[in-house]
Amino acid sequence: MAYKGPHGTKVNLDKAYTERKFKLFTTIEVNGSTASGEFMFARANGAIDQGAICRISLADGDADEVTTAESASTPNVLGVAMATLADNEFGWFWRGKGFCEALVATAISAGDALTTTANAGELGAGGDTVVTLGAIDANASGSTALSTVKAYGLLGTN
Repeated sequence: MAYKGPHGTKVNLDKAYTERKFKLFTTIEVNGSTASGEFMFARANGAIDQGAICRISLADGDADEVTTAESASTPNVLGVAMATLADNEFGWFWRGKGFCEALVATAISAGDALTTTANAGELGAGGDTVVTLGAIDANASGSTALSTVKAYGLLGTN
């Protein structure tokens, strides 16, 4: 997925970068057919699967797959990894205001509110830590798989 980025540069949302190609926290707006909304450039703090829900540290731009135990302790900025990233690689994270594919761990119905789960990087429903403004777009299968999620605003935790 190549899009126009800052200063006319080419942005590949689904690419892992071994070197920092953009400033951390760079955001772009994309209106694509497979993903749409606001995306932020960040660095992986550990291995991250494509589609994983991650918390993004506003202190250093590091992202890691989040669990309910971590997200319940303090409000977090969240994003969905657009590519599989190794530790210290850089990539784009969907922040919301549109839709993208994310890892959904449980069977949930269209319109259900999303929550973090005990499994790192996976979204579910019915948990205590709500992913603010996030909802599933269609029924999810019940096994961990990529499913379309949507958000009307930027993702975060309560």
